[in-house]
Amino acid sequence: MKTLYALLGVLPLFVAACDAPAQRADVTKPGRTGVTKPGRTEAPTPIPAKTEPNRWGVVQGPRTAPRTEIVDLWASGSADVWAVGRHGCERSKTALDDEEPCPDILRWDGRQWRPQRPPRAGGTIWAVSGRSRSDVWVAGSDKFAYIAHWDGRSWAWRAPWGTAVPESAPDYRSLRAVAVSGKTAWFAGEVHTRTGQLGVKPVLVGWDGRKVSIWQQPGEGRFVDIVSSVSGQVWAAGSIVGRYENGIEYDRPLIVRWTGTTWARSPVPDIWGELSAIWQGDRRDAWAVGYRPTDAGRDDPVVLRWDGRSWRPVAVPVEHADLYGVTGDRAGRVWISGFDPNHPRQVLFLSYNGHTWTRSYTPVGRKLDLESAPPGFSEDETVKAVRVFSVPSSSTLWSVGSVGREELTDWFILRRRD
Repeated sequence: MKTLYALLGVLPLFVAACDAPAQRADVTKPGRTGVTKPGRTEAPTPIPAKTEPNRWGVVQGPRTAPRTEIVDLWASGSADVWAVGRHGCERSKTALDDEEPCPDILRWDGRQWRPQRPPRAGGTIWAVSGRSRSDVWVAGSDKFAYIAHWDGRSWAWRAPWGTAVPESAPDYRSLRAVAVSGKTAWFAGEVHTRTGQLGVKPVLVGWDGRKVSIWQQPGEGRFVDIVSSVSGQVWAAGSIVGRYENGIEYDRPLIVRWTGTTWARSPVPDIWGELSAIWQGDRRDAWAVGYRPTDAGRDDPVVLRWDGRSWRPVAVPVEHADLYGVTGDRAGRVWISGFDPNHPRQVLFLSYNGHTWTRSYTPVGRKLDLESAPPGFSEDETVKAVRVFSVPSSSTLWSVGSVGREELTDWFILRRRD
């Protein structure tokens, strides 16, 4: 495999477009799963839950640049955890604006977090995943989308669509998630079309060590997460634009599955909402989470569960929330992370043991300097992009995210140990 990775930057690009026809899901009646019609907002009724004592704690990391955001994490073991994101940096010689993002990589060695050298000097690293401490993949963007592989010593990277800047390229691409299955690394994201009909198209990219394959989902939308399981299944999740009979548009969940030869659209309930994350335990149990904007300005949670045959909506014990992450632990529990606007500056954690739900809230240990905040800024609505990951063969869970918006942001790292 090292020989194949060494060829990462020089092999020719092979593009394979496989458009799978969309399948219509069964329409669920309003009031049961939170289907929303134009001019009307209905949310699912929250279910009871036990309140768990807070077992999450803030883990201090290295001093980083101002305006740092941590957006994803992955672990190969208790002494090898990766977290990725970006910070604001000045690149006067190349920047189109006064400030552009620069990538951040942090790595936990079992005792402390240490900054790592990123594969490129600029842009944002949106996602990280892998198979071992010497087999790690990231997805990023720096005016163009790129992927990179860490072999334990150095990074090898390539740009699936080339390195043309947006002003000269027909499309602008962004890869937001990565998962590894067998010998293939899969990346999920979006293509911003600049020629012909404007719009954002969901896209998936595969790299098998020899060639790149690109698959674009018909319709307007985006993929935001992708996951692989030990059984070899691969799922990707995001949102796609739907339309009511009167022509009004709305975002609805989008889930596709790798069949072994192509990607196939998986029927989901016809509800309003966007998915943020997807996780699979086995062939008959997978979860996808997200949120549904409402007319009241506070989002409602969206949770879907796969039972081996279909995706079904699941009621959770919170009325309003943005759900960003989902994983499972070795005890068989499912964990969901997000933000509840009724609990400012705290992370919402939901866990399900197969019978009952448990809910807890954890302070992020960050207090923003509001003197430099923009007009109208509210610290009560700042927790975002909270991801959660269970360390293999361990009872430890990690969670990362950011607090703030616009130019005022800071990052946090949380850990839970039973």
